[in-house]
Amino acid sequence: MSLRQSIACLALACAASLLFALSQSASAAAAIDVEMTPARWQLSGHAKFLTQEDFVHGLLEVDDGNAVLAGTSFVDGIIEFDMRPTGQGMPSIQFRRRDAATAEEIYFRPYANCRASSDCVQYTPVIFGENLWDMYPDLQTRAPIDVAGWNHVKIVVHGRRMNAFFNDAAVPLLAVNLQGQSRGGGIQLHGPATFANLTITPGAPAELSSRMLPDATLSDARFVRAWSVSKATLLANGVVPAYADMPDEATTWKPLNAEQNGLVNLARRYPPPPDLAHGAMAWVQTRITSRRKQVKHVHFGFTHVAFVFLNGKLVFSGRNIWDEPATTHTFGRLTLDNASFDLPLAQGTNRLVVALADNYPEGSGHFSWGMKLRFDDLDGATLAGPTH
Repeated sequence: MSLRQSIACLALACAASLLFALSQSASAAAAIDVEMTPARWQLSGHAKFLTQEDFVHGLLEVDDGNAVLAGTSFVDGIIEFDMRPTGQGMPSIQFRRRDAATAEEIYFRPYANCRASSDCVQYTPVIFGENLWDMYPDLQTRAPIDVAGWNHVKIVVHGRRMNAFFNDAAVPLLAVNLQGQSRGGGIQLHGPATFANLTITPGAPAELSSRMLPDATLSDARFVRAWSVSKATLLANGVVPAYADMPDEATTWKPLNAEQNGLVNLARRYPPPPDLAHGAMAWVQTRITSRRKQVKHVHFGFTHVAFVFLNGKLVFSGRNIWDEPATTHTFGRLTLDNASFDLPLAQGTNRLVVALADNYPEGSGHFSWGMKLRFDDLDGATLAGPTH
């Protein structure tokens, strides 16, 4: 390479070279040091670059803004960096970021009780621009995070699998199946925090299999997994839908099978409405066959507003919103502890219908939108089979 070519490459921060390197296999790839300089990052909000003798690749201080790594397409590999929380807030990293609406994200709640708190660090997908934090409470954990000092983070990604390590722990504190809808994309850092020593090792990591973790509930026949769903409509805050408002049988209903852990994820299927005075609402239904007239008890997890009808009669209604006193026992997360109630089944075929909305208090946004339902037992009852 000539001197002129070398200077040109430096001026462009070798973005094309980094993009090529990130697509190579792990067997041929080495860790790539990412400079914390304007040539490498696109900043928004309050963020700036700092220099300090001990940090040869620079520092990136992000207050209430974002920093997107330029010229990068990350698929599989290892991301490592150091992070120091700098204020009241939840710093995060997004990877496989297709755009602002689609990414995988790990974020931190660096509070004083972080080592003991079950929600110190959390993984969540970003789908249709919504952070689905309250739909995946099983994907958060406590962590040995120093809220006033530097912390080392290591993220290992292979296919739909991710392991995340903190402060040089030998075992991952988060080992999850990724739930996002992008298989490759950029990297974004969010404050308030200072970031340093970012390295990327591209390619399939030998230390992590791409085989997904098994669904622990798959052998549990009590979960309702086969549903059908109507198109999404709007529901104004405070409005109670009536059973007569449900679309008729002539309306197109689409099959909807539950995901892992019996989760019905409407946030994956429908974008949120832009008007915060309304929530998105859909009707979800299934059939239950009972050999006799009997009462069955069920556990029901949902976000955020639900109305459950059995054979045309309302059997449950409720709200699950994190800052409302009535739901503080689950802090707004979707869990089978959200609610439980009885279903008085008739002999023969029973129609179970849920009107489910993502309503938050006006002006607060949307976030998650989903549900799961599990019977205590299925003696004398049969659930609908999977749809294809």
